[in-house]
Amino acid sequence: HLRTLETLSLDATAMLYPPSEVCSAGTEAIQQFLCEKVGMEYKPPSQYLLPVLESDGGEISVDGIRGTAGKYMEEEAEWQNRFLDYEKRKEEKMKEKLAFERGLDLEQREQVQLMHQSHVQKGEFLQSMKEEQMKLDEGLTRHQRRLGAERLKLLDQLKQMEQG
Repeated sequence: HLRTLETLSLDATAMLYPPSEVCSAGTEAIQQFLCEKVGMEYKPPSQYLLPVLESDGGEISVDGIRGTAGKYMEEEAEWQNRFLDYEKRKEEKMKEKLAFERGLDLEQREQVQLMHQSHVQKGEFLQSMKEEQMKLDEGLTRHQRRLGAERLKLLDQLKQMEQG
């Protein structure tokens, strides 16, 4: 990452991340947004300029430059580590989201299957009830015919006994 980045040219309207509102606000706003997202404190580029740029023309210590460069490298490594951690968390969240969506999709398919199975079983049950009702109706009709025939037979026998 660049600690001394002062200007960044981009088409803010075409940006997806960071949001175009942030990009329209300028380089510092973009840096602040990104630092906030990875949990780092934002420090303006002026804090990272080498002492050479701020010197009054006097002698510059090589150790001072090395120390500043070393500090800069440490902070650079820290920034990289935080960014990598952020990317890992982002990737884990994406995996969790995909797993959740897969589970939700599977659950929805199971619900559709259960509803279909329930509908089929209901249809089969109604069909068997209809068939059973038809059998009962046929049995009742046969029984009523038999009773009617026996009644006629008994009436006929009764007439013959009365006549005879």
